[in-house]
Amino acid sequence: MGLVKRTTGRSVLSISLLASLWMLPASCGDDNQPQPLAPADEISDGESLEIEPGARFVVDIVSARGETLKTVIIAPDTAAEAAVILLEGDDGTILLGGTTDAPDIQSEGFLARNADAFASEGLLVALVGVPSDYPAGVDINYRISVQQSDDVAAVVAWIDARKSIPVWVLGMSLGTYSATNSAIRLNGVVDGFAVCSASTAPTGGSLPNGILDMNIAQIGVPAQAHRRRASPPLPQASPLPRQ
Repeated sequence: MGLVKRTTGRSVLSISLLASLWMLPASCGDDNQPQPLAPADEISDGESLEIEPGARFVVDIVSARGETLKTVIIAPDTAAEAAVILLEGDDGTILLGGTTDAPDIQSEGFLARNADAFASEGLLVALVGVPSDYPAGVDINYRISVQQSDDVAAVVAWIDARKSIPVWVLGMSLGTYSATNSAIRLNGVVDGFAVCSASTAPTGGSLPNGILDMNIAQIGVPAQAHRRRASPPLPQASPLPRQ
């Protein structure tokens, strides 16, 4: 799978993680109740733009609309080949313990559980929680809105300020609405998107065929899809001309 070169001059590269990750165990369940994130010194964007190899911390990223996204950053032990923004399913909440400079991911969502697996494959990981104006979790209306893409754009900008590497968005289950919405609205901002266990046949709602009812034809970046159960195939996106 190739990653396209962005207008900022990033190099083209290929990675195999998005194909191999689907083989990781998808089981869940833990009797331990998640503990609240313990207070610690806030990480300031002005302190340093460097992300040390092997770093692991929580940062509050402020979007252009003024809302805050609590985001877990996990850096690989070696130089990152690319970055991946993980958008969890269900209501999108990410439960954390530990401190901001040593977070313990306690959510049982597939992407949250496997965030470290991405980093171990040489990717800079940004596991994004819900925005501050949706403390109880997000719904589909948010996931397909310009608010959602504005929030992801802020995460991309935060990464861009620190690393000149391709940035992909990956959504799981209901998070595939968010990943698809980001790819539609942020052509030229994100380098690609991937979906796992895509929402293609939910019951009811304004999108009876899930992400298949979104404007997928407008996506001009590479895509990767994985189906854990039978579902209609995703249509092929035609790349848009780059400026």
